[in-house]
Amino acid sequence: MATIYLEKDLTVIGKLELASDAVIPVATVSRVHAKIRKREDAYYLADLNSRNGTAVNGKMLPGGEEWLLQDGDEIDFAQARYIFLK
Repeated sequence: MATIYLEKDLTVIGKLELASDAVIPVATVSRVHAKIRKREDAYYLADLNSRNGTAVNGKMLPGGEEWLLQDGDEIDFAQARYIFLK
């Protein structure tokens, strides 16, 4: 599993290199799939109306709604799983 470092206030995740800060080269991941925004000491995940969705701990996120990430959360960008470590 690759590591995505959240070094900016906004990180866009997807498979299109020109439009994403973090590239996941998996067929089921959308070109522009999701975003993680940092505000103060918290990180918020939102799905960007991706075709196969984004889930946290098995729960699908509604499009456009931000989810407060907690240490150890399992994030699925379609079939690509990552663990959020603060």
